Amino acid sequence: MNYDKIGKFIYKKRKDMGFTQEDLASKLSITDRAVSRWERGKSCPDISLLEDLSNILNVQVIEILHGESIIKDENKAILDILKLKNKETLLWKIIAYVFLNILLFIFLIILIISYFATQEIDIDKKQNISVIVSPSMSPNFNMFDIVIIKKTSFEEIKINDVVAYYS
Repeated sequence: MNYDKIGKFIYKKRKDMGFTQEDLASKLSITDRAVSRWERGKSCPDISLLEDLSNILNVQVIEILHGESIIKDENKAILDILKLKNKETLLWKIIAYVFLNILLFIFLIILIISYFATQEIDIDKKQNISVIVSPSMSPNFNMFDIVIIKKTSFEEIKINDVVAYYS
């Protein structure tokens, strides 16, 4: 066993967990000097402490004995693939977000343009188009024909609320 490697591993994991040597020692019911000796590679944890030490540091006992994290090659390959997939997914999400925002912007512009274009046409219609009631109107005003034509020179006739134009 390589005491230096084991000591450096325990030191790194202890720091990662945010423990001081005193914290780790009190959890294991040993002195902080014992933890210091492990981390300096002067000694190694007693076999009776390995299980508790592995639980506290959130590692496997075999990792403590080897002095390094053990990730199987296939697990590492899976992790690498997942990292790559996450980057690709993020890229596609960004592209979709930008594309949808561009479509929304274009839709709003078309909506605004069509609104103002419609307003101009309505104003134009009011100025240039008149409603003509045809002579086929029945005497009791129940049925009549309405014709919309472009206004030219017509004479106007008013009968109560009805306005008629004739040429």
